[in-house]
Amino acid sequence: MYACVLTTSCKLSGVAVIDDQHGRSAERLPALVWPLPLPTSRLTLRLPTSGTGTAATTLFGPASQLNTLLRDHAFETAWYTVPHGVAVLTNIEQINDSGQALAGPLRWESGPVFRLNSASAYIRALFGPSAGRFRAFLFIISDASPSYAPTELSPEVLNSIKTTGEDSVPAALSSMPLQDGHQIHCLVYEFRRTATDTPSLLLKTSEIRVKEHLRLAGLDALAP
Repeated sequence: MYACVLTTSCKLSGVAVIDDQHGRSAERLPALVWPLPLPTSRLTLRLPTSGTGTAATTLFGPASQLNTLLRDHAFETAWYTVPHGVAVLTNIEQINDSGQALAGPLRWESGPVFRLNSASAYIRALFGPSAGRFRAFLFIISDASPSYAPTELSPEVLNSIKTTGEDSVPAALSSMPLQDGHQIHCLVYEFRRTATDTPSLLLKTSEIRVKEHLRLAGLDALAP
């Protein structure tokens, strides 16, 4: 029911051409549906400086820097086309209520994690509810402002969507010039699961600000 909520196709064959506002075609990529599901929180960021030459004058520079930053902090990345630019979706990580990612492999658990360090914890794991909180980032590099719609979303949907993206920055972005209006839009999708027998629900609001999410994920270089 929800498998195609963000992409125009659930298969890699569902592609679209990246076009800038001047009609320059860059590369075929899966396309995110516009408008996007309303995120829990969002923030517009400045583009990072991108060195010299082509990296400083085309979309490839900031896209490549963003991809490297995410990979350096253990995120997987999936790239898509959006109006006048590109977007990158991260995998889902499990966080605590302060926004700190759980340690080690627990960070990437797709469901609530039980710490079986006592007899009572073992009993709760067998018979009782457990809370889980999750986060994914969607970064959009574009000179078009994102638009949003109240669309249903779940961690399972995002996991499915991520499999349709490209895992590397499209090289043809080096042919698309940066414009004065290009910015990075950071969208945070937070989910909470209140019990083992209930689905994870998208949070409409969060006490954790986007800059704090970025800092705790090691991505504070994006919002100094």
